[in-house]
Amino acid sequence: MPKTYPDLPWLDASINFLLKQPRGTAHVDKIADALNRWNISDPKNTIVRTLNTYCSDAKDYKRTRPDLFQRVEPNTFRLRSFPERPDTRFAINEAMRVEAEQFLRELGLDI
Repeated sequence: MPKTYPDLPWLDASINFLLKQPRGTAHVDKIADALNRWNISDPKNTIVRTLNTYCSDAKDYKRTRPDLFQRVEPNTFRLRSFPERPDTRFAINEAMRVEAEQFLRELGLDI
């Protein structure tokens, strides 16, 4: 089964990094550099995908997800709640749902 949050905590790690930046804003390259300890195979794309998931400026944003980030320039994001840390406990439930859906697909019991 593919690893998901919280095994790969890009969301919380990105938020923690942005909380330490002026105005809660940073370019994806800086965020990826800060998260290099996880040896992400494609750090920039991984971070962009993670942030876009919770960014209403993204074309594929789903309104059922929290709007945590604003895209202020290409590949530059701002934490909307800055200087406050947003609640990310929802991500654990979402990860469990994704894993359950994957398991059902493997069993041929797609939802």
